[in-house]
Amino acid sequence: MATAVLESLIEVDHYAHLMARAQDTDAVTSVLNTYLSSWSEERIERLQAIDGGWAPFDEWLRPMPILGVRDILFLPRAIRDHCRAVRAAGVEIATELLELDLVLFFAAERAAGDDSGRALAMEYA
Repeated sequence: MATAVLESLIEVDHYAHLMARAQDTDAVTSVLNTYLSSWSEERIERLQAIDGGWAPFDEWLRPMPILGVRDILFLPRAIRDHCRAVRAAGVEIATELLELDLVLFFAAERAAGDDSGRALAMEYA
């Protein structure tokens, strides 16, 4: 388990660094799509076993495309709400869900700081 957590933190750090260097929300969208595409089917299956299959992956274990700032700003809230529900049910939150929550948080923070994301960020606040 410790190895999986360490690998997860390394992955998060890598993508957080790429998002921090992104020039605009299109670049953040691209980084986020690349991140989701990096997930193995095994990791997606573990995530879907606890999330009811609603995370940004389809029933064929492929990432759903992130189309822009609206998706970037919506997903973190959905994931965070799900984490709260899982925790309230007394279920341990899987490493995959925590990692997804953290990467989406970084993406949303970066997107909300861009001109095209500020107004939308106010809607999701």
